[in-house]
Amino acid sequence: MDSNACKKEDILFIDFEDYRLSGLKIADIDSMFKAYYALYKKDPKYLIFDEIQNIPERSRVLRTFHNKRYKIIVTGSSSKLLLTEVSTELR
Repeated sequence: MDSNACKKEDILFIDFEDYRLSGLKIADIDSMFKAYYALYKKDPKYLIFDEIQNIPERSRVLRTFHNKRYKIIVTGSSSKLLLTEVSTELR
């Protein structure tokens, strides 16, 4: 196995377009981390947030996790943001 390979259990993937997450509040994200920890008995190394534009205060959420030194991948549509806001949101 490649020593640089990423294991599935090192990743927390959240698809914010999933209908089951409608009405999600940023505090609910902590519950996802608790569930991950209960399952794997460790914190994830990688965070993948898909359709991040669907959560309120996304910049604050990303800054919080970035400060904790996770490796973060963010995907989504910029259509909900003005073009000039995109670079500010993802700075």
